[in-house]
Amino acid sequence: MKKLRIPIITIILLLGIVMSAETQIDEGKSDVLYQKARDLVYQRKYAEAIDTLKAAFSYDPGNRRALMLMGDVYLKMGNLPGAEQAFNQLIQVDPHRPQGYVKMAELYWHWERYNEAMEFLRTASRLSKPPDADVYFWKGHIFRSIEQFGKADSIILEGLEYYPDNPMLLADYAATQIVQGDSLEAGKYIDSAYQLDSNSVYVVNTMVSYQIFKNNLEAASNYLERATALDPDDPFTRSNLLAYSNLYRDEKITHYFIEGNKAFEKSLYRKARENYRKALEEDSLFFEAMVNLAYTNIHLGDLDRAVELFEKAARMNQNYASVYIGWADALLGLNRFDEALEKYERAIALEPENQEYKQIYNDVVQALEELEQQSE
Repeated sequence: MKKLRIPIITIILLLGIVMSAETQIDEGKSDVLYQKARDLVYQRKYAEAIDTLKAAFSYDPGNRRALMLMGDVYLKMGNLPGAEQAFNQLIQVDPHRPQGYVKMAELYWHWERYNEAMEFLRTASRLSKPPDADVYFWKGHIFRSIEQFGKADSIILEGLEYYPDNPMLLADYAATQIVQGDSLEAGKYIDSAYQLDSNSVYVVNTMVSYQIFKNNLEAASNYLERATALDPDDPFTRSNLLAYSNLYRDEKITHYFIEGNKAFEKSLYRKARENYRKALEEDSLFFEAMVNLAYTNIHLGDLDRAVELFEKAARMNQNYASVYIGWADALLGLNRFDEALEKYERAIALEPENQEYKQIYNDVVQALEELEQQSE
């Protein structure tokens, strides 16, 4: 019986059909899953978004948008190794476009590995002429991070020659001016950026930084609310939330302290005590507020509490003579004479040229001697 022979070309074609069936690309399904993942990111369901993107890759391992989104989601989650893997894969899938290298530069900026970040940006620069706007943005960002402000200005202005209406570059130039204290230039550029794109998280956050720089807390709060609504997990949003919180706290503390001083000067000691207490609630180590509160308690007759506060203040700063004067006054009122004299002596030792302290001490010693004579 004659054997049936199948031509080799037929075998190859049959194998190709089988293999393509096993690894069939479905870009449509992959894109649908990518869009679903974007919606999940908007809802801050990051773990679900990652799972959905992995499913998208099963239909199209070369889905560039999905790879970029996966890396960005990992950045939001603080999973920098995961972001690195996604961006590396993006480079492998599409090595001739700059986007993957720019994203790697962004990642390495987060790691503060600036030299390596610059290498990625140099590669990205060679892949497009002129370089992509994001290349200029991250170069400027890195130069500002290492406090080379002149280079940061130069590179961003070069980028603006090619992309004069790019809101990210305009905002980044404004950010550099803020750091250098140039309010007028910063205001001009951030206003232009915001007019072009008020939905950019970076632009809005730069506006927040500008308002904080101007000490305009109300405006900063309004812009920060917008940045938080756009993306609460953006690293710049988180950074501004912390900066605003600290500044707002400092403003409150200063307000309470000043109001306490005003009340004290008018002999409104209960109101003064209330404000000093509020200042200390915000900052329990606010030394001046603690000392002033202790003096206020002396005027209110709460000598035991005054002694406690002076003692705590002395532990914070052993070389502040006024603490020992107040402490001595409170002890004197409690008839703890020996301890009071010891505190007066400590104050004089710290400020030997202070004639007022010496006079107080001499008056107290004389008064105690007279009291002792009367008791005999």
